[in-house]
Amino acid sequence: MDPTTNRSIKTGALFRESGMSGGDASGELAHLMAGLERQKEELGPIAEELLELLHQVGVPETRPRGRINPSNG
Repeated sequence: MDPTTNRSIKTGALFRESGMSGGDASGELAHLMAGLERQKEELGPIAEELLELLHQVGVPETRPRGRINPSNG
């Protein structure tokens, strides 16, 4: 088994163990990735590192739909 496939399997197992829906893990990862893309500037280098890791486990790139400003509330 190649390393990418192995990482993808482990990622799916982590989502199942955490109680996230195993059937829609890729959708949840894509949603997380889109949020990271939108808030890269605020989150700094950790966002870049997380995005790189998500790409490595096979999550497709997403286009951010627009910037979400954090609430000041």
